[in-house]
Amino acid sequence: MTYCNRCGEEPEFELRQCDECGLLLCENCFPLGNLVCKVCEQARKDKTLHIYGQKMWHSPVYIVGSEMALCALISAIYQALRTGLGSTSAFVSDGEGYDIFVKLDNRLAKDWNWAVPYIDEIAQDDVANGKIKYPWEVFQQK
Repeated sequence: MTYCNRCGEEPEFELRQCDECGLLLCENCFPLGNLVCKVCEQARKDKTLHIYGQKMWHSPVYIVGSEMALCALISAIYQALRTGLGSTSAFVSDGEGYDIFVKLDNRLAKDWNWAVPYIDEIAQDDVANGKIKYPWEVFQQK
């Protein structure tokens, strides 16, 4: 007989595997109809973080998140300060997860090759010169 990996109980029905944590769980820990187990579902709620980028020049950036998500972001920033790179993951309030990458680059103010982060089309870079660096390209090199 196999027991629930989380609570240790003998299951009334067949154990199911959570797609996120991979544990084999009973119906109490992983209710039928759920896409993920109770613990993973709560972790998603606890690490909810929305980062709203600048629309254009001088526009504010807004960061809204749960305490756990903001602490994870701080930890990724500290990691980048110590090692040059930091990362964490978070969730949008609709349950979709995403990764956050933080890079230490002291040359950023002098290096005009980085793409500007504005989301409004009027403020975006002219990519005709071909020298613009995008963060996803830099992080893929690591």
